[in-house]
Amino acid sequence: VALLDSLKAARFCRERGVPVLGMVENMAGMACPHCGNEIQLFPRDPMADTLHEAGIKTLAQLPLSPQLAFASDAGGPIVDQAPDSIEASAFMTLAEACIDKAARDESQLMEQQLAAVLDAPEQLAAIEEALGNEPEAAAL
Repeated sequence: VALLDSLKAARFCRERGVPVLGMVENMAGMACPHCGNEIQLFPRDPMADTLHEAGIKTLAQLPLSPQLAFASDAGGPIVDQAPDSIEASAFMTLAEACIDKAARDESQLMEQQLAAVLDAPEQLAAIEEALGNEPEAAAL
C-alpha cells in the first residue's frame, strides 16, 4: 500500500511540475542482533521496480531498528546519538543523496533556462542591451 501511495504521489508531483528527488525505502531490513547479518523481514514489493522504471531512484534504504526508536525517544537524531551505527550511516547516505540530486536537478534547470534564453534572440538582445546600458550590472 505504501508503495502504491508513493507512486500516486510521484505521479501527482510530476503532473504539477514538482520535482521528485527520489524514493526512500523504509524498514528495508534489519541487522541481526547476534551476528550482524542483514535480515529481510518483508519481501521486496514489485511496485518499487515501477517507481524505478518511472525514473525515481532509491536514495537510501533505512533499516528497521530499535536504536532509531530509542534515539527518537531521547530527542536526538541517530547521527548524533550513535554516529558510527549502521542506522546513522543510512541517514547520512540519505542526506548526501538528497543534496547531490537537488544540486544536479538545479544545475539541469539552470541549463534549461539558459538554453531557453539563448534560443530566444529577442530575449538575448534585451539582456545584451541591458548589460550594455549599465556596465556595472555586468560586473555583478
